[in-house]
Amino acid sequence: LPPHFASRAAYRDENHTLTMASSTDRTVRWAILGTGSIATDMTQILKQLPSTEVLAVGSRTQASADRFADRWSIPRRYPSYEAACADPDVDVVYVATPSLRHPDDCKLALNH
Repeated sequence: LPPHFASRAAYRDENHTLTMASSTDRTVRWAILGTGSIATDMTQILKQLPSTEVLAVGSRTQASADRFADRWSIPRRYPSYEAACADPDVDVVYVATPSLRHPDDCKLALNH
C-alpha cells in the first residue's frame, strides 16, 4: 500500500472543517460511489487499513448497491450517489464512478 493510504486520511468534522487525521486519531468512515472494478479494488484496500471503516456504498440501483454491500459487508447501501454522499456519518467519499461522471460526482460529494 502507498504510505499515505496507510497513515493518513482527510475528513470533515461536524463544522465541515477539512482535517487530516492519522490512523490513530479515530476511525475514518468511507462511502464508495460505484460498484465496478475500481470500487472493488479500493474497498479491498480500505478493508486492510487500521482505523478505517467502509460504511456505505452508493450505486445507480438498490440491487447493485445491495450486491456490492453484501460482498464486502458494508452496512449501509444506497440506490443513488447523492444518498450515499448525504449520509451524515460518512467522513470521506471515494468516487469510483465512470470517468465522465467524476466532475459531477466530486462536486456532489463536496457539497454534502
